[in-house]
Amino acid sequence: MPQPMACRGAEHESATTRRLAVLLTTVGLISGFSERTVTAQGIDPSPYALVGTATQAGGPVAWPDGAPAETKLERILEAWAMDDGFAGAVIATRASKTVLARGFGMASYEHGVPNTAATRFPTGYLARQFTAALIGRLADRGLVELDRTVGEYVPITGPASRPTLRQLLANVSGLQQNLFLYTDKSPADAFVDLRELLDAASQAEMLAEPGQSYEFSGPEGSSVDGILLAAVIEHVAGTPLSVAMRREVLEPLGMMDTGFLHPRATVKGLAAPYMRLFGRLEPYPSTDYSYLPGAGDMFSTVADLERFFRLVLAERALGEAVREAVRASLGPIEFSVVDGALVRDAGDAGKAPRHRYVDSNGWMRGSSILLSYYPERGDLLVVLSNVHRGAQVYDIRRRWTRLLFDLPVGLPLPKMRKSFWQLALSADPGGAAARYRELAGTAGGADLPLRDEIMFHIRELRRRGALDQALAIADVYVALEPDFWLAHWEMGEVLRARDAHEAAQNAYLRALQLDVPLGRERQFMEQFLARFSPPEQET
Repeated sequence: MPQPMACRGAEHESATTRRLAVLLTTVGLISGFSERTVTAQGIDPSPYALVGTATQAGGPVAWPDGAPAETKLERILEAWAMDDGFAGAVIATRASKTVLARGFGMASYEHGVPNTAATRFPTGYLARQFTAALIGRLADRGLVELDRTVGEYVPITGPASRPTLRQLLANVSGLQQNLFLYTDKSPADAFVDLRELLDAASQAEMLAEPGQSYEFSGPEGSSVDGILLAAVIEHVAGTPLSVAMRREVLEPLGMMDTGFLHPRATVKGLAAPYMRLFGRLEPYPSTDYSYLPGAGDMFSTVADLERFFRLVLAERALGEAVREAVRASLGPIEFSVVDGALVRDAGDAGKAPRHRYVDSNGWMRGSSILLSYYPERGDLLVVLSNVHRGAQVYDIRRRWTRLLFDLPVGLPLPKMRKSFWQLALSADPGGAAARYRELAGTAGGADLPLRDEIMFHIRELRRRGALDQALAIADVYVALEPDFWLAHWEMGEVLRARDAHEAAQNAYLRALQLDVPLGRERQFMEQFLARFSPPEQET
């Protein structure tokens, strides 16, 4: 068995050769930035802007005296939009009163259409909350019970029949969520109907006992749990999911700008999808959502989403069963404020008071979404973005939370983001990691979404066959996160794509030493190591 993180040897190109090749490519990438990229001029690259200020053209600019959290958030989003770092719409409420509702960036850069609070976006994983509300409506009528199993409502057998509806809602079914392990189709293929999807989902393997392990989704956002919930709804309601959803949830709540992304339908006012690659935006390939019933095949506006969560969670407009089902699908997160930092587990023994929020966030093929609701305060934040993954939704949540609790937050420094990517592409992982940490200082020490962007860049470059560049970015990821299993997994995936099997083994071994959770990645690495490791010699 090879030793963890051993030298890659000849299979890992020399630093000089790699640096020259990548740098030449970098020059081409930087000079070829899209014409629509807007650069914030005159930004001082110093990372040491005072907390609560930003260094812009003309010198330091402080927050307006007494500026509320929503004004500061708006300034942050404007700064990101100036650098093409953010495009989308945001709505924020304080004590259940709307204090910010507007769009940023463009819904279509090609046609010059700006985003507004009325722009429609794919809802991504927030569709699960609509599905949960519909399950709650059926439970309120006595047609389903949250603690009964899938097999009691849908004629299937095997592991997929075992989880309860509550476990499906909470993503703790224990089932393997990678739908495409059980079908010869890919995410680019349209599925005929729910029956075809159910045939694949019903073959899902059990990775852990129901209720014991959290497994959110599979590749490309595929969700076996969502398909099973949709099948339960259609079997019980006797109508297609879209019809039942509109009748039971959308119309009673007055959600006129929410609906389903059917493969052959054109949604008026839907934002065009983009992805951010090395500081520029590119159109994202067209997407088919037919493989995501119950878990990501819907569109909405921030205004409709604010209405949904306010009425369901705060005002209980559809009843307690609906609220219970939606809350089951939104895991509560507890944190404390200690010495100016947000800490998840510092409230024990009276050290600091605990606070709670419920959260749903993620990305879905050309879009990013965020919901954060603070039930103790009645504060809600909803973000919909038409930029894939690198749309700062995680950083928006972190900064918003700090602002709500009067913790220091600085304006972002866009030029530093671009310099980070230049360092990363020039095969300088140490310099890129240092710049990353400087950027983190502008968020009051909060982790930055660059980590998520890094992962996306590695995968996108690997998909395009740009393996030298992918390896350079993977080096940065490992330098940033040496004790994070996912960094070593991504490194292993790039090395495997280069047929550097021994080096890939070392990366996978290191990942497994860092406590990889149960799931497809762990299963694959163990199988890979078993396949390529030489048999132990008898003594």
